[in-house]
Amino acid sequence: MNGKDQDQVLTPGGMRPPENVHHVRSGQAVTGSGAITDADPAAATSNEPPRAMFPTEPAGTEPVDANAAVADNPPKGMHPLTTSATGPGLGTPAGIGASSELVLTPGGYRSRSLVHHIQSGHVLDAGAGTLKQMRLSGQEVADFGTVEQRQGGQPLMPHNVNRHPGILPALGSGWIAYASWNNGTGSPVSRFATTWVVPPAPASNHSQTIFLFNGIQNSTMIYQPVLQWGGSAAGGGNYWSVASWYADGQGGQAFHTNLVTVSSGQVLVGVMTLTGQSGNQFSYNCEFQGIANTSLPITNVEQLTWNIETLEAYGVQQCSDYPAANFTAFTTIDLQTSTGHPTLSWSPTAPVTDCGQSAVVASNANPGGEVDIYYHTKVAATAATAAINSDGRLETFFRGTDGSVWDIWQTAPHSGPWSQSAALGGVVKTPVSSALNTDGRLEIFGIGTDGAAYHNWQAAPHAGPWSGWDRLGGVASKLTVASNADGRLELFGIGTDNALYDMWQTAPHAGPWSGWNRLGGWISQLSVARNADGRLEAFGIGGDHALYDTWQPTPGGGPWSGWNRLGGWISKVKVVSNSDGRLEAFGIGADGALYDMWQPTPGGGPWSGWNRLGGWISDLDVVCNSDGRLEVFGIGSDGALYDMWQTAPHAGPWSGWNRLGGWVSQISVACNSDGRLEVFGIGSDGALYDMWQTAPHAGPWSGWNKLV
Repeated sequence: MNGKDQDQVLTPGGMRPPENVHHVRSGQAVTGSGAITDADPAAATSNEPPRAMFPTEPAGTEPVDANAAVADNPPKGMHPLTTSATGPGLGTPAGIGASSELVLTPGGYRSRSLVHHIQSGHVLDAGAGTLKQMRLSGQEVADFGTVEQRQGGQPLMPHNVNRHPGILPALGSGWIAYASWNNGTGSPVSRFATTWVVPPAPASNHSQTIFLFNGIQNSTMIYQPVLQWGGSAAGGGNYWSVASWYADGQGGQAFHTNLVTVSSGQVLVGVMTLTGQSGNQFSYNCEFQGIANTSLPITNVEQLTWNIETLEAYGVQQCSDYPAANFTAFTTIDLQTSTGHPTLSWSPTAPVTDCGQSAVVASNANPGGEVDIYYHTKVAATAATAAINSDGRLETFFRGTDGSVWDIWQTAPHSGPWSQSAALGGVVKTPVSSALNTDGRLEIFGIGTDGAAYHNWQAAPHAGPWSGWDRLGGVASKLTVASNADGRLELFGIGTDNALYDMWQTAPHAGPWSGWNRLGGWISQLSVARNADGRLEAFGIGGDHALYDTWQPTPGGGPWSGWNRLGGWISKVKVVSNSDGRLEAFGIGADGALYDMWQPTPGGGPWSGWNRLGGWISDLDVVCNSDGRLEVFGIGSDGALYDMWQTAPHAGPWSGWNRLGGWVSQISVACNSDGRLEVFGIGSDGALYDMWQTAPHAGPWSGWNKLV
């Protein structure tokens, strides 16, 4: 058999080219011109595709592709939907008549016969006026006919999304939130790449489908690397998967590559690249970088100009049907034209806001820009307080700009992904203080709008629901909490007379609380630590800016000692315990530098006097590493985070300041259960960020990650 014969298939009457062999379904007719038509409208319900959709390949010319017939036989969990609509209407796919079978694609529902799987090693070509599937060798495989070109104006998506005429989900569908930029530079887009992370699975399942993608449109078609949760015409189910798509925005034909399963936490890079140009015809490739069989090349098409970052959804019945995350960040945006990187100005749009969805332009930088798509209401934070649960999971409490209190937590000990933020109710005037009860329940304390102290606690160890806010009374300007040696929490506050007050649980991890007791003095800042022998010691900044302390004479007991002056001039104070039991105090001096002083022996004085550690910081926090070395974190004059540390457990010399970067206005630090420190800060955009050591008590640090 010669090479020409190898490209032919056997039929009654002999060998002939495969493109000349057509499958006629039951109920169809062949006209005198050779065209195949639906003689019976019911024929459109057949699950068997037309011959041109999935041509039989001559033996030996191409490896078998297990996914090639996915549109013929959808995987278990994908349920094509049938409608008996009498004709097209608002939101109904064009050309749909009675008993047409509809399947879901990016852009909405369309007839199954219009959706085509393009195998790896093939290209879509529009050069001859019709859209054809070609082998890379140039051999025609299928002719899909003419795609009606829409001239000028705006792209069809999202205004032309085809919603199912027989399905009315409880919440909005179609394009939910997106950001767009139209290329008006006169130079074609040569590369559009975006990086994002596969989010956690939705918390609930109502057969919803979620699409996340970057893409480019012209006046008729949309080209997009799509991350999908749920089912579509390409397959899928209750898992994440990816494929590249090229679709008619008028509800016409749609083309997709293999659907490849991916995992939550996996980093994706969706890339569209200009591969050639001939006059006003352009060629592109779309793929997920590094993921095989997701490449969908197109040739000789109209220029693609309208760039988007998009959340699209169908069948959403409740807000928990969205991914169990606050948002997805489309980052490291790299958009190039043939003349370089243009200046970008993304336009955010949120047509559907029933769960608080939004598109937020975090950065217009190019390269390196970011668009965040929020599934729920974006909460701007003003302060954060980090704590650790009894099961080893960090939990961070943050205060919104309206004073509301929220929490977010690791879903597994010392690891993510982090939960969605959850509202804890109430309104507080200052950041909350937190402590871990001896029975494993976290408890938080805040100052209400009436100036009184309130507390809120977990109903079970390391678990909710939370109790709701309970009023402890008094009038305070600042609060901090510490745990006594016998397991009773003790709360300290600065009263309206600037004196120190305390109150305590009357039994370990239980109430009722004692009521407020006045410890006297005049202080403006407050820190409390527990000595090695179990006695609590309180530190305050006096009216002369010197540091003062007062202490319990016995563990868990009073009366307190009265105030003792430790001297110096500081504006902020933080006291922690060294790994050998000696308390060490840190303060910001009048020159903005960090100073420290310490007990010479565990639980004993006299104190060392102040020692200058240098730098310039506006906020500080201190924590003990898992190897026993104290580490201090401060915000520099440039708004960046800095750290310095003891070079040996509970001993100097100190390292000197190290720049960790970013821009934060407030910080809180905690130690993970695996020994890695983690810092939380509020960014210039009001978002909550974290960064962490990549190994226990050691760097390098991770870099900043946005949590809320």
